[in-house]
Amino acid sequence: YRAPLASSYMKKISLEDFILLMGFVAGEEPEEADALLFIQGDGLSRPEAAVELFKQRIASNIILTGEVTRSPGKQESRTAPVLQQFLQKRIPRSRIFLEKNSINTREQAVEAMKIVKKNKWKSLILVIPLFHAPRAYATFLRAMNEMKMKVKIMNLPVRSLAWLLPTAYGDNTRSELLKRELRKINAYLEKGHVAPMK
Repeated sequence: YRAPLASSYMKKISLEDFILLMGFVAGEEPEEADALLFIQGDGLSRPEAAVELFKQRIASNIILTGEVTRSPGKQESRTAPVLQQFLQKRIPRSRIFLEKNSINTREQAVEAMKIVKKNKWKSLILVIPLFHAPRAYATFLRAMNEMKMKVKIMNLPVRSLAWLLPTAYGDNTRSELLKRELRKINAYLEKGHVAPMK
C-alpha cells in the first residue's frame, strides 16, 4: 500500500500536540491483551520488560519485530539475540511470532498488523521505549486503519531506561533521541504513515 502524501490536507503536529500524545501513551494502564508487540531497535535494553509482562500473563503471545538493515554487506540481526533471550527465559517458541522483513517503524507496523490479522487477535500492547511511543502508536493506528481492522492498541512504554547514557542508536542518549521524534513524526505525517491527531 502506498499512502498519498498528506502535506496537502494535514497540518504538522505541533509541539503542544506532541506533548499531549506523549502524555496519552505514557498514562495508559494496559489491560490483558492477545499479544505484546516488542519493537526491537533500542539495543538489547527492553527484553526483560516483555518477559515480565508475559510471565504476569498480561498477554499470551509476543510479536518480535525489527531488523537492522537490508544492506547486503551487513548481516547483523536485531531480532535474533532478543529471540534467544526470550527462549532462555522459558517463553515457548510457539508463542513468539518473529517478523524479520521490516527495518523502520512504518514497516514494523504493517508487518506486525498482518500477524495480528492472520491470528484474528483483537488487542495488542506496544512495549517500546518512552521516547518512541508517540510516533510508534500513531504509526500502528495508521496501519490498522489502512488494513480496515479493529484492534485495541494499548501502550506500555518502558520507563526505567537511562535517559543520559549512550544507546545503540549511534551512541545518542534517549534524551537526544526524544528531541528528534517531533521532526520524525512530522516526516511520517507528510508521507501519510501516521494517523493525524484528529
